[in-house]
Amino acid sequence: MNIGIDIDSVLANLPKSTIRVWNETHPLLLIDDKVWSSWEWYKDIGISDNQFYRMLDKAWEQWPEMELQEEDITKNIRRLQKKDYLVFIITNRVKSTHSYVVQWLEGNSIPYDSLILNSN
Repeated sequence: MNIGIDIDSVLANLPKSTIRVWNETHPLLLIDDKVWSSWEWYKDIGISDNQFYRMLDKAWEQWPEMELQEEDITKNIRRLQKKDYLVFIITNRVKSTHSYVVQWLEGNSIPYDSLILNSN
């Protein structure tokens, strides 16, 4: 059996990293990733689509600081593989961030059988 797992906000704590990127460059500090109530939260505070996507890219450029979404995610993926699941990691992003994602997966020892990196 196959299972597909997204990276952003499933494996990687992208909200926390994106908020950190915002806070590094803006006087209006966002307290924590709880402002990320939906994928369009940024529109509520006047951030354009382009600015938001640049923040996501910047968060991935700083991949060593990106935390796991859940502490036990690596262990849970290994459990799936032991039950004969093939784990496909799937993501859609700009091509310039592909290498960061691969490094992040390797750096966090996240196991997978196939990595699908789509580009938008």
